[in-house]
Amino acid sequence: AELEHERDVALAKVVGCRVRYFTDGVIIGSKGFVNEVFAACRDRFGAGRKDGARRMRGAAQAVNRELWSARDLKKGIG
Repeated sequence: AELEHERDVALAKVVGCRVRYFTDGVIIGSKGFVNEVFAACRDRFGAGRKDGARRMRGAAQAVNRELWSARDLKKGIG
């Protein structure tokens, strides 16, 4: 029961982190998708930026090779 509770808490952190990325991350998806949207909206990003995809941090690291974000969120990532 304790292991199941720990797993549920970890899952809740990941889901909460994903919600943060959905609301603050601008674009969320595969690396290719994020880079594709970035290229289509290039004028909305700074001139020094070379690509769009950023790894997910915090509790979302469990999916950081599957899901990427356009923003490199650092604060408040569980």
